[in-house]
Amino acid sequence: MSNESTITLRADWGTTRLGSQPIPVHCGRLAYDLDLGEWECAWCDDRVHVRDVPGWPHRNPGPGEVR
Repeated sequence: MSNESTITLRADWGTTRLGSQPIPVHCGRLAYDLDLGEWECAWCDDRVHVRDVPGWPHRNPGPGEVR
């Protein structure tokens, strides 16, 4: 049985800023904004939603995270 409210953080993703805008980073490269919070790595095509990116500024901290 799955719990849809559980957030799984993707430790292989990070966040940087381009000016004042936060941008997800993967494989050392900026990701492409696909749509509705979905991003794709420019290098390996891995996809993630910002709710799963550690350090994303508009996401509530997960268990054990400090903001």
